[in-house]
Amino acid sequence: MERGGRALLRTLSGSVRAAVGDEHGVFLGLVIVVGCLAALVSTLLRTTTSGITGLVTGRWAGMLEVTSALPLWARVALPAGAALVAGLILARLRPDAGGETIAGVMEVVALGKRRDQIQPVLGRAASTVVALAGGSSLGQEGPIAALSTRLSAWVGARARLSDEPFKILSACGLAASLSVAYNTPIAATLFVLEIIIGSLNPRFLGPVIMASAVAAIAQHSVTASSPLYAGTFAVYSPVTELLGYALVGLATGVAAALFRACMKLARVAFDYLPASVPTRMFVGGALVGLIGIPLPYVYGNGYDTINLLIHEDGLGKNALPAILLAAVLVVGKILATSLSAGSGVSGGVFTPTLFVGAAAGAAVGGILHLLWPTVFAGGASYALLGMGGAIAGATRAPFLAIIMPFELTGDVGIFVPQMVVVILALASSRALQRESIYTAELKRKGIIWEGSPEERVLRSLKVRDIVRRDVTLVPDTLPFGQVLQFFLSGRNVYAYVGTKDGKFLGVVDIHDLKEVLSEDLGHLVLARDLVRSVPTLTLDEPLTRANQALWYRDVGQLPVVTSAQDQHFEGLVTRRDLLATFDREVLKRNVMLSRFVHTDEGGEVAEAFEIPEERSLQQIKVPPSLVGATIGEADIRRRFEINVLTITRYAADGRRTCIEPTPQTRLEYGDTLTVLGKAELVRRFQEIQGRGDGTPVGGDGRKVPGP
Repeated sequence: MERGGRALLRTLSGSVRAAVGDEHGVFLGLVIVVGCLAALVSTLLRTTTSGITGLVTGRWAGMLEVTSALPLWARVALPAGAALVAGLILARLRPDAGGETIAGVMEVVALGKRRDQIQPVLGRAASTVVALAGGSSLGQEGPIAALSTRLSAWVGARARLSDEPFKILSACGLAASLSVAYNTPIAATLFVLEIIIGSLNPRFLGPVIMASAVAAIAQHSVTASSPLYAGTFAVYSPVTELLGYALVGLATGVAAALFRACMKLARVAFDYLPASVPTRMFVGGALVGLIGIPLPYVYGNGYDTINLLIHEDGLGKNALPAILLAAVLVVGKILATSLSAGSGVSGGVFTPTLFVGAAAGAAVGGILHLLWPTVFAGGASYALLGMGGAIAGATRAPFLAIIMPFELTGDVGIFVPQMVVVILALASSRALQRESIYTAELKRKGIIWEGSPEERVLRSLKVRDIVRRDVTLVPDTLPFGQVLQFFLSGRNVYAYVGTKDGKFLGVVDIHDLKEVLSEDLGHLVLARDLVRSVPTLTLDEPLTRANQALWYRDVGQLPVVTSAQDQHFEGLVTRRDLLATFDREVLKRNVMLSRFVHTDEGGEVAEAFEIPEERSLQQIKVPPSLVGATIGEADIRRRFEINVLTITRYAADGRRTCIEPTPQTRLEYGDTLTVLGKAELVRRFQEIQGRGDGTPVGGDGRKVPGP
């Protein structure tokens, strides 16, 4: 296994370098580091969680065995108390602190959000581990994925990776974490490509596979490499059992949709609960404990119970009581997980999804086997199929749902039946719930995940990101003569009219003045008398909506107001700026319009500014030959005709500082220069200085060579 893994790494290294180029010359090493970190994080968090459970209960065993042995009062007190402690830990963090949920990782990787602070995710992980140790009905893959992905981002930021390699490395962190969480490197790769990226993007493919392989090898060096759920798939009659496969697919699709609906309902209910975060989590834990009194199977991620469901001798699936128990477990696990997640615990929902699918499959298979024992294989085999069906229904990722049960069990015979189950589960779940369990969370943040990757990027950007704020709002009391002068004094085609407190009333078109001029009524007319209403955009609408509005109106610009309720005038969105944003965000050419962030009285504000023709705004590493030189000594502007706008520098503790360059500013190793100039001149600057041609100027009086 180890020898094969090392051969795989050598084979993939060429793919990785082709994917990301030779930027920094260390990306391959970073991918390996990320894979090893994920294995380390998985080992530490799993050990810590089980250790806390053992210390509190005095029993060192699986969650099902531990909780089954507890007295009834303790079955409530354990999850409630642990959730309360977890809530107190969480309350000490910033209100926005949090570990990266899968939806959060989707923002980082697919939408280019950069998040690299470690402290918030460490606090959230500590809170989650405590809650899971007490039996909260969520998966350990949640904190493992959160911490591994954020560590990957932290490594990428410290390596000063540009946006594209940074996103790839973040995706590698997620893949590596799932690889070690389930011992499924292939499924982990598919998870990232199918759910996070949305396509088999070749730039991500090689690095993600490599990170998954490295993590699996590192994990296998300290633990056994056997499948997580070693069940056996049996087939009695391949043709007639198609009916059973179809029923499992429909049942697990419905169960996945019910799971999604219950989670939404629980989150809304806890949002309306007038209580602090610790109190909400305490209530959620106590309710889980009440469910656990008759059903201790629902505590934790459900690993022990899944193993019982996929083995014929586990719950005795051919008996009616066991079949009824499996059906009850579907509802019980959905409720327990919804309560845990809705109250604020940030564990994973992927393993509970496997639980729900296995229980639903076991119930369907058990009934069929009870009625026709010589035709249908029974609950254990159908429980295996149910896991894939639930994955498909919850995630909308059919390839992942087909491959993952095979990796979880190691049984190749499951492939063809799993295809039938997955397709029907996908169809039935989609008919009941439009969003997946992950895209629903993004929708709560105002991000719509439908469409192509390019469309998602544009949807993630808001009107506020490109609004032009330097627009004059004409007072509604302005006399006609002054309105006319407003048009004559410039190239204005429209006058945007509002009240003195900034409320937008409408627009005056230059052609609207003709009738007033022809009837000589100017002395009686004010600006508000000429106003006509036009559609408006709001600051928080996506750019796809702005594009649609401009298209239907066939105009070059539309006014922007604060919100539908607050009609305060904010500025304009123009078709020209929209096209420039498409050029930058989709075509990746920063040559027309660039975003910048500044701070005003309301906090950070993202705006855009136009780049001069034939110029490009780029971020580059300071060339090695200029390290130690001052800006004045390097004389970059005169020699290369490019302007250094800012210098980004990291301190020893990882803190990032943006510096305004002066002639006396000395360049240091690791600095990132934001430069404006012709793209070919920037490349020439990098080539000449990066090769170290000539002798640069430093603090000791060395001279900088000419270009």
